[in-house]
Amino acid sequence: MKNIYLLLAILVVTACGESNQEASQELKPNVVQGETQGTTYSIVYYDSIATTEVLKKQVDSILHDFDMSLSNWEPASLISELNNSDSTSIQFDDHYNFFTEVFKRSREIFLQTNGAFDPTVSPLVNAWGFGFKNKEKMDSTKVDSLLQFVGFGYDNVRLSKTYDDALSPERMYVKINPNTQLDFNAIAQGFSVDVVAEHMKHEGYKSFMIEIGGEVYALGLKPNNEEWRIGIDEPKENQAERTLNSVATISNEAIATSGNYRKFYEENGIKYAHTIDPKTGFPVRHGLLSATVVADACWRADAMATAFMVMGPEKSIDYMRTHTQSGLDVYFIYNDDKGEMKTYLSPGMQKRWQKAN
Repeated sequence: MKNIYLLLAILVVTACGESNQEASQELKPNVVQGETQGTTYSIVYYDSIATTEVLKKQVDSILHDFDMSLSNWEPASLISELNNSDSTSIQFDDHYNFFTEVFKRSREIFLQTNGAFDPTVSPLVNAWGFGFKNKEKMDSTKVDSLLQFVGFGYDNVRLSKTYDDALSPERMYVKINPNTQLDFNAIAQGFSVDVVAEHMKHEGYKSFMIEIGGEVYALGLKPNNEEWRIGIDEPKENQAERTLNSVATISNEAIATSGNYRKFYEENGIKYAHTIDPKTGFPVRHGLLSATVVADACWRADAMATAFMVMGPEKSIDYMRTHTQSGLDVYFIYNDDKGEMKTYLSPGMQKRWQKAN
């Protein structure tokens, strides 16, 4: 699971701004919670379309299908089957829709970020001890041996061109090297939020917030006509000292935060962060502590937050200044060359952001 820590309690605490107790009771939100993808989910909604029991049953069914397609935590999932296969060409039928959609969106972010976002970095993530296997003894030789399996370009991994036809009997995943593996964790949770959101929209819900593993999408306004307020943590290593850094408001948007300040380990006096640079094969060594991204879809916010954590503060800020039509709002917290904590807010984020008291 990505190192994302949003203070979701604020969503419920600030749900009612009425001073009248009866009005507050009328605004009481419904809450559905559960587990998925090796993490937890939470849904807050105000519509009376279905009971929490009915909605939970629907959501659990959707997320089960999603897990069976894209969860590395599920040994029987499609992605686990593909990763564990020694074949370079695998044909499959079940659960292909989720997989192919996430594959295509991952390719989009891979190209937009010049490879900073790369789902094939999985072997390196595992070897460094941040994945699903025990840490290996790492040096430049070991890193070079694994880098040959990394690269999300068309010449390394691809889908059959007939995937555009949902009725086609040919559903093929092709990888040039059988040791290449995929890990969509940095985009799949965000996409699963979008999948649940689309279901709720289809059912007629008009006001809700969905959170899975820290990735959030909010639709509409709360009954008091306020936008949804999402808390962003202070980047502190000790979770017991967890405090609120700031709050961002969203409506009909998604927000995701990625950071290196809690998921790391120290070895021989060197701190190793869980974000691996797909180009060097080593954990990133820069001052960006956390990247918060607001976007139209949660999969995009999720993936771009990870990409920015690979890029580091200078390249990330430059990306935002040169991609003014990206549709993203960002908030970066980073240490400068002198070790002093700095922040960067895009123009759009400045309008929705406020410092916590």
